[in-house]
Amino acid sequence: MKTTSMRSKLFGVMILLAFSLGTQAQNNPREKMTPDQRAAKQTEILKKKLNLSDEQAAKISEINLKYANQNKEARSKMRKKVTEMANKHQADIESVLTPDQIKQYQDLKEKRKMRMQKRIREHRPDKQ
Repeated sequence: MKTTSMRSKLFGVMILLAFSLGTQAQNNPREKMTPDQRAAKQTEILKKKLNLSDEQAAKISEINLKYANQNKEARSKMRKKVTEMANKHQADIESVLTPDQIKQYQDLKEKRKMRMQKRIREHRPDKQ
């Protein structure tokens, strides 16, 4: 019973930790942490909040690193899949259009891209 309670508390803290790290990353998008850095930061937070022993912290660090690496790999695969889908989507649309319409379509996409870049620069003045 005590183990279940501790596990549920640990799980809750992990969820809060993941949320807080996600929020911090949104506040500073330029701060890209490596899986090693992410695992170390998560472990440090848990060590302080749960008063972990050095042995517990070492084990949790290994666990955090394992999952940080898996998350990085999963995100990479997902990014590739989304890119493939976007390319296929564009090719399918262009297969229906005339050459003139394709040119107009590409111009529309370029204008949209420029607007998005402008918005990003407006929110990140240090990047101009």
